[in-house]
Amino acid sequence: MSAHNPTEEKLLSMYKRICMGNCSTCQSCHATIENLSPPVSAWGVGNNFVNEDKKLLFVGKNARGYFDQPANGNFHEAFDDGRWLWEPSNWRKNWGTSSAYWTYTRTITGKIFGDDSFDHIAFTNLVKCNDSATTDTTSNFVKDNCLKRLKVLSQEIKIIRPTHVVFYAGNAYDDYIPHVFDTFNVQLATNKAIGQKLMSWTEATATLDGLTIRTIIIGHPERLNKVEFTDAVCDWVR
Repeated sequence: MSAHNPTEEKLLSMYKRICMGNCSTCQSCHATIENLSPPVSAWGVGNNFVNEDKKLLFVGKNARGYFDQPANGNFHEAFDDGRWLWEPSNWRKNWGTSSAYWTYTRTITGKIFGDDSFDHIAFTNLVKCNDSATTDTTSNFVKDNCLKRLKVLSQEIKIIRPTHVVFYAGNAYDDYIPHVFDTFNVQLATNKAIGQKLMSWTEATATLDGLTIRTIIIGHPERLNKVEFTDAVCDWVR
């Protein structure tokens, strides 16, 4: 296990403080949902993230592939895994990971920062557990517990302190993402043509813990035109 930067250490302390994976909220999920995995941490926070003018956090739906029990504690620490999966040669289909999820994010990073190092960005997921190795089958019960009650993502954002958040969520979390923040004001809600497909596109300004954060909720990059998808996100970030 590699050394963690100070922001990642703060995340680990927070997960332990809220007893992620073992608190009553987490226990209610695991007692209710069959085959629910243990929770997974953020994928990581880049070592140079705190120095960037644009502090860009990407947020997927949920982390899939961690059905084994954590070696230590009640949750999987995925900082090393996130950096490992960032490298194209390391993707493994049996994790259920989409190559677009990683390659498109890496391409966006390269276009914004001049190189595609993980050190520039932060990456996490909306929901920390899952009950499917392939698709997002998260129930509203789990969404309520993770995002509204335990508020894990809210706690992560308070620690990571991004200026921009890109949600790869489509419309599946529209009733939940606003609850991550103190305020959430939608400026634009539309569909954007990406290649031959229409992708949902919602821009909003949010506040949390004294931060003002630009957010965008878009579709998962899988099966969308890479050039048009990454260019659209980069234009928004810029």
